Amino acid sequence: MAKKRARRSKEPPEPSHDPLFREAYSYREHAVAHLSTVLTPEQLALLDLDNAVLLSGSFVESDLRSALSDVIWQCPLKNTEAQAKITFLFEHKSSPPTQPIEIQLLQYILGVWRRELADGQPPSIVVAVVVAHGTRSWTPPQMRDLFPSVSDIFLQFLPEVKFIFTHLNDLPDEIIKANEALGTLRSVWLALKYAFDAQGLKQNFADIAIFAVSKRLGAAREMLLEMLFVYVQKRLNMGTKEMENLIETLPEEPRTRVRSTYDKIIEKGRREGREEGRREGREEGRREGREEGRREGREEGRREGREEGVQIGMERLLKRLIRNTTMSDGEIARMADVEIAYVAELRKRLREDE
Repeated sequence: MAKKRARRSKEPPEPSHDPLFREAYSYREHAVAHLSTVLTPEQLALLDLDNAVLLSGSFVESDLRSALSDVIWQCPLKNTEAQAKITFLFEHKSSPPTQPIEIQLLQYILGVWRRELADGQPPSIVVAVVVAHGTRSWTPPQMRDLFPSVSDIFLQFLPEVKFIFTHLNDLPDEIIKANEALGTLRSVWLALKYAFDAQGLKQNFADIAIFAVSKRLGAAREMLLEMLFVYVQKRLNMGTKEMENLIETLPEEPRTRVRSTYDKIIEKGRREGREEGRREGREEGRREGREEGRREGREEGRREGREEGVQIGMERLLKRLIRNTTMSDGEIARMADVEIAYVAELRKRLREDE
């Protein structure tokens, strides 16, 4: 079956932050690391974080899913006979919301409770942790702001939705970099913090890379490294050669790992494609029996090989995203800058091959 080439959008959308956020917070160590910085020692002591479970699926209606980039962990409480649980909702915002965050979170909390009650489970306390970044710092608007003309006598009847708010722009770089408990999450925080500041992103790229490869990750977690460096490249609007040059500026220790990861993203597919193109070009030239045909065939093969190489690399990355993440077709399409129909077709082919 002939492979179809990824069709690029006429006007590539700005790289999405949500896929990187979701991938990063789908690892227990990152979720726990963040909670350790925002919860009190008394709260942390009651949580059985070693047995926290990542919940799959969405708890909200389809018209709200596009507005949320949620990752949900459910954690049992220690020393409780009733098996009580706390649900942690990690939500990401890259710009000030047009309406109070409480409205979105309230719908999500209700969705969690509906699902639990429908499954015959007692409802859990839902703790929302909102992670924000952007071109500037901002304070979350409150639900009461929607009712400027209403007396406090009636505002008391508004539902109260408390949440933990972390704006990365407000965190000094030194605080992020010095917090070793955050581990590789430091790379993600720095990348998100400077997503709208190309100069700052370049200046912090060395630390982003060092923290990202500071510990050996399993095969599944290599996906996070690939997504991180693709994200940085897209935010910097760099071509392959420019990104390679940036990697060469890294200290020797992390440079090898980062270069290896980046080669997996780009170079492997290109090398295979070029070699296949050369073979096809030589074979085409022999069939035609003329030296001119050989030259033309080799040249055409090289061109097609380079294009096929890029396509092979892209298709492999898309397949890994489909297999190893919970991202939707639309989210994958926005991150890889391809049309959603192509991602949907790949997902269908993978299902048929299983």
